[in-house]
Formats: sequence, C-alpha cells, structure tokens
Amino acid sequence: MKRKREYGPEPLVYTKFPGFKVCMDLLRKKGNGMMQEEGYHWLFTRVNEIFDDLIVEFDKPENARIQDWIIELIGLSSLPKAFEFLRDQLFENDPRNKSWVIYGLVNFRPFELRQLLEDLDIIEEYTPDVDSDVKAAWDEIRKRVREKVKY
Repeated sequence: MKRKREYGPEPLVYTKFPGFKVCMDLLRKKGNGMMQEEGYHWLFTRVNEIFDDLIVEFDKPENARIQDWIIELIGLSSLPKAFEFLRDQLFENDPRNKSWVIYGLVNFRPFELRQLLEDLDIIEEYTPDVDSDVKAAWDEIRKRVREKVKY
C-alpha cells in the first residue's frame, strides 16, 4: 500500500521546456519557491533564445516583484543587447535592482567594461546632481570592474 505524501504537493517537474509563458507564470507564483526556481532554471537554459521576451516582460507592471530575477537572467546572456540593456538600467534612478544590474555587467568582456567606465566618467562629469543611490551604484561598478579588468 502506497502512502500519501503528508508534507505538501508533488513538485511540478517538466521533462521538456514548457514554454516561455508557463515559465514566467511559475516565476510569478508567490509563496511557492520550488515552482519559482523551476521556472527560473528553464529560462536560464534558454536565456539567449528568449532575450527579447525577457525585455518585454521586464517593463510589465505585474512583474515588478520579479524584476530582479529578470535582470539576473538578462545578465547571464552573452548578447550585446544584454550589455546595452544593463548599462541603461545602471543609469536609471531605480535603486531596487542596482545590485543585480552590477552583477550582470561585471560578467561581460573587458572591452565592454572599459567602455562602461569611460561612459560613467563622462556622464558623472556632466551630471553632478545625481541621486546618491545612483552615484553609489556607479562607484560600486567602478570598483568591481577595476578588480576584474587589468589595464
């Protein structure tokens, strides 16, 4: 006689990619970390294929709670568009996602990172009245990039 599991529902396990929409629905499942992780890992394996869809999802208001996960996925992409997106997010005044933006940026090639440092220097020179959170994020990216890139 087979006993029923008493500690919760069976985990949802897909044997093949369930599709982008299903994975995003899994990420939005509040209170079910296992399903969120499953959605994340399915998206993680196809991040370059679904990049444009991730950008669209990032801007949707219902995804405000999972924007950090979307930024992390975008940061794992090796596409030049991903670098541009993250660089643009670094200059936004939203401090909530800065740590994930920085994490994503420092994983790019040294050439792109050197260009980012030059951009930061130019922008800071011409915009002295920048929000303190944004300035702190810029300083953090400078520090992390200089640790990674040797001049």
